[in-house]
Amino acid sequence: MVEGATVFVGDDWAEDHHDVELVDATGRRLARARLPEGLDGITRLHALIAQHAPPEWAEFEPGEAAGRVTIGIETERGPWVQALIAAGYQVFAINPNADEIGGDPCFHDLKSVPDGVDAVVIATSPQNAEVTMRECVELGIRQVWMHRSVGGGSVSDAATAYGRQHGVTVIDGGCPLMFDPTADFGHKAMRFVFTRTGKVPKRV
Repeated sequence: MVEGATVFVGDDWAEDHHDVELVDATGRRLARARLPEGLDGITRLHALIAQHAPPEWAEFEPGEAAGRVTIGIETERGPWVQALIAAGYQVFAINPNADEIGGDPCFHDLKSVPDGVDAVVIATSPQNAEVTMRECVELGIRQVWMHRSVGGGSVSDAATAYGRQHGVTVIDGGCPLMFDPTADFGHKAMRFVFTRTGKVPKRV
């Protein structure tokens, strides 16, 4: 990990888009966005990172600044990851079914990620959510969000209970993009409906 100010990016990859969230080294959220797959999405991601880069990065060469961006992603498909690596970002893939992505190692679990993990968004099947929650507790990770919009999503009642029993702040439902400052109209509408149907929690 490069010393100094760092921007962390979580990239939740769907079939035709990427839900990304940027946080700083303290865990403070900087931005959220839904980006389309392809060149337009990558271009917008570069711009989003540049917009929220620490002021001192203005003095760095482009390669040095890019090396201070750490991106977590779960998939090994397609040119998107290749573009991230080519840009010079540090890319950490977490996928139990892959050994490498674009020639770089893919981590099978959270404990294998160098320098640790501060927070987790679970976007697996509910059957796997409890296993991930137990790993979070074991590693001292205290913030976990289980994704859910339409359908059951990744929410597991057993995982929620286990996490809360062990001091984890658990958000059991909803999507980070349903909340300001970057929620679009569609996500706001889903939040309004799903909060009333119980798919998005009213409190944590």
